[in-house]
Amino acid sequence: MFRNLFGTEAAKIEMLSLYNALRGTEYTDVSALEIYTIGNAIFMGYKNDIGFILDGYLSLWEHQSTKNPNMPLRGLFYHARMYEKYVKANNLDIYTSTLKRIPAPQYYVFYNGDESAEDVETLKLSDSFMNPVEPGTFEWTATMLNINLGHNKELMEKCKVLRSMQSLSRR
Repeated sequence: MFRNLFGTEAAKIEMLSLYNALRGTEYTDVSALEIYTIGNAIFMGYKNDIGFILDGYLSLWEHQSTKNPNMPLRGLFYHARMYEKYVKANNLDIYTSTLKRIPAPQYYVFYNGDESAEDVETLKLSDSFMNPVEPGTFEWTATMLNINLGHNKELMEKCKVLRSMQSLSRR
């Protein structure tokens, strides 16, 4: 349902609405959105929901009805695939001594399951490491947003389609 509401060429206006609600922006030009979802293929047994580029960001949005502490690892894999696609599409030679500019990653997980969850939780890849790493050496995060009824009210007010998911998912 989430992918149908936000992740298709036909739903670009809704995608832009949710992006604006998340980022506090006011974009109106849907042609600026470049969908980067990893096809319809399943990658490593999982299928990502929505990937796109806008305003120098490579965004990934996932919808989950169960809490999953492995979302940062999955997001890392998905972003790696999307970055490979970006490098190839833009003919970037990453083996030269000049720095290549790439879009910054953004990763949101929209949660509407039955387990209790804060409005916003930061899931960290380092929580799954077998050994600790030096602070600041490597981290990958997923921002999990609780979209159940009564949560993230400001976000819901800004994005009517996301708010409509609350009533649809509870039927």
